[in-house]
Amino acid sequence: MRFIYLVLICMMLLYSTYIVEMRVGGGENKISIVLEESTSLRNSWSLNISGAPTSPISLGDIDNDGKLEIIVGDKLSFLYAINAEDGSLLWKTNFSGKIIGAVIGDTNGDGYSEIILGCFDPLYYGYAYVYALNGERGEILWFLPLEGRMSDTLVLWDIDSDDYLEVVFSVGSRVYAVNAEDGSVLWVYNAEDSVLGSPAIGDLDSDGIPDVVFGDISFNVYALRGVDGSSLWRIKVDLEVERSVVLGDIDGDNKLEVIVPNTMFTGEEYNLYVYALNGEDGSILWKYITSYTVYCVPALGDLDGDMLLEVVFGDDTYVYAVNGDGSLLWRAKIAMTTSPTIADIDGDNRLDVVFGSGERLIGLSGFNGSIVLSVNLESEIVYSPLLCDLDADRQLEFVVACADATLRAFDVKALARRIYWEGLCGEFFDGFYRTKNARFVDSDADSLSDMSESLFATNLDDWDTDNDGMADGWEVFWGLDPLDPKDSRGDLDGDGLSNRDEYRYRSNPMSPDTDGDLFLDGIDSGFLGSPTNTFDNPFTRLLTGIIILVIIIFIRKSQLFKK
Repeated sequence: MRFIYLVLICMMLLYSTYIVEMRVGGGENKISIVLEESTSLRNSWSLNISGAPTSPISLGDIDNDGKLEIIVGDKLSFLYAINAEDGSLLWKTNFSGKIIGAVIGDTNGDGYSEIILGCFDPLYYGYAYVYALNGERGEILWFLPLEGRMSDTLVLWDIDSDDYLEVVFSVGSRVYAVNAEDGSVLWVYNAEDSVLGSPAIGDLDSDGIPDVVFGDISFNVYALRGVDGSSLWRIKVDLEVERSVVLGDIDGDNKLEVIVPNTMFTGEEYNLYVYALNGEDGSILWKYITSYTVYCVPALGDLDGDMLLEVVFGDDTYVYAVNGDGSLLWRAKIAMTTSPTIADIDGDNRLDVVFGSGERLIGLSGFNGSIVLSVNLESEIVYSPLLCDLDADRQLEFVVACADATLRAFDVKALARRIYWEGLCGEFFDGFYRTKNARFVDSDADSLSDMSESLFATNLDDWDTDNDGMADGWEVFWGLDPLDPKDSRGDLDGDGLSNRDEYRYRSNPMSPDTDGDLFLDGIDSGFLGSPTNTFDNPFTRLLTGIIILVIIIFIRKSQLFKK
């Protein structure tokens, strides 16, 4: 009898372990990464500039030739316009002061893109300047002098719904909204303390008009109405907000949430708190805590194919991918020293996490955090890697800025066409605006960015291009064809659920038993349960109950035997 009890207990332990492992799926993945040289990239071009880059790379067709150009500033105050396909110089011009960063868009409605950039005096930090340049030749169209220090990049968007772009930025504790056409000031907001991070733009209260969101070093997060700079809400968090906030619908409620990274020196180390705030009123939804120095602005993307955005950030020891409810998807043990970019770099149509780690260009699988790319560039990577189709070959290339005053472009050997989140920016499609808002990355919320829709030939305004009941991004993630309606009737894993039903349940179409409860997904759904919930199947509950009962009987018998 004891032997039978022992066998049942062993079976129960094995069964429970199986259930837990399957439920966690991509759960906390503490990966000790051994960095090996990657062969998945090949050199495209390299360009030496006069000094180390002082601004993140911007990208746009600034001369209206149908090809992309790169904009970057260096520590000698030169601004460069570079042909993205081959690295040749289009023009360069010199400014008085450190170049912070550029945004690109058609600011006057003439069909040509202009460049707007910020500078500040490197000696006294007393004056900041905003310049608007003609994209084709780099000539100054207007400039705005301001008193105070500019710390981060500008943002370009139509924030007052007048069909013209405005530029939004911070100088000291003041946040400015300026008409991008002529440099006239639309409004100014005085924060309690210095605003170090670039603002984010998005419609938080669903009134059809964009709002402006940012934080300061006195623990405040602000949301302002874009039309006039009046306050929508303001809240206090635990720590200083030193970096940019980002916006996205991370919980599937069709409303924007605000992701806030902040830091505090405790005397021994920096702690990172990443908050998720309700965009409508600023209330705290959750807070995730780590214990190491932070370098990055978070990025957003659907890493695991569940049609919900995950939040990606890192410190000097770990990279984190956090679900929209604040739970951990995975964690990888490697330092993140630039803000991350979210894109497919290995050709499997699933989003990866790309960033600089000192001198190494690193790519982690978005699905589980395993390493998919490691390249030693032998010079520190100073800003987020930029990924885009640079040469119109319908697949992605890298551009990386390094501390040795070089820009380097690489071809991805695999057929990679998915880019979701450009680091420090969010969107890039018809302009380089730096809104840091997932809504502007993915217009139809189908988990396929507008840029990727152009590469896959899907409709960027229709979440289901082929009208088969499955979102375009979900089909691409799982290897289906977003242009073929017939694949909705297939059953990739033979579990009795069609691909369309797998999408409806958000189950894994490549796994016959998504939740690991020992029953096929088709059986789970047939018994009024869910193929994604281990314990909602009546047979699973019955089996669990029997095992628990056997354990209780065994304990009772053991106690009686001892007596």
